[in-house]
Amino acid sequence: MPDITHYWPFINDTIDIIGKSNLTASKPTMSSDRFNNQLNAIRVSNISNFLTAPPNIYFYSVNSTLTAWIKLSSCGQHSRLIDFGNGPNTNNIFLCISYELSCKLSSAIHQGNNVLNFVVSPFPFDMGNWYHIAAVYTGSNVKLFINGSLVAQGATYPINVSNRTISYVGRSQWEFNGDQSINLYKNIKKFK
Repeated sequence: MPDITHYWPFINDTIDIIGKSNLTASKPTMSSDRFNNQLNAIRVSNISNFLTAPPNIYFYSVNSTLTAWIKLSSCGQHSRLIDFGNGPNTNNIFLCISYELSCKLSSAIHQGNNVLNFVVSPFPFDMGNWYHIAAVYTGSNVKLFINGSLVAQGATYPINVSNRTISYVGRSQWEFNGDQSINLYKNIKKFK
C-alpha cells in the first residue's frame, strides 16, 4: 500500500490531515456529499470559488497517484481539478475534468514550456452524478480511472519532483480557463 502524503477530507474545512498543507478557500462553500451529508463536500468553480495550496513538494516521486470524488454541475474550457506548478507552463501537473469543452477527464504534465500530450477519457461525465476518479503517474505514463475502471492511458512527461509554489484545486493558472462547478466529496488523496 503506498504512503498517503496529503489528505483533504473536506469535512467542514480544508485541512490536510496528513501532510499539513491546509488549503485556503477563496470563498469557502461547503456542500452535501454523495450520501447527502451536509458540509462533507466542497464546491469549487474556478473564477470565484477555488482552493489554493501552500508552497510544497506535492509529488514526491515520478510514481504518484491522485484520487478524488467529484460531481460536476458544469464544465468549461480545460476546467481543472488540480493545477500544481510554478505559474503557467512551468512544470505544471494538471488533472482536468474537461478536455477543451468536452467534459472528459484528462491529464498532462508540462516539462518547462512543453506539454507532451493530453491523455483523455473517451466519454464525458454526466452532470449531477458522483464519480470516483484517479490519475496514476508512472514515470513517463499516466493512467486515468473512473469508478475503478481504466478509461485512458498514454505517454506524458515524467513528474519533475520540485517545490510547487502556485497550486490550485478547482482553478487553472491560465486566464482562459472557463467557469466550472465541481463538488469534491470526502477527499482528495495524494499518494507517494
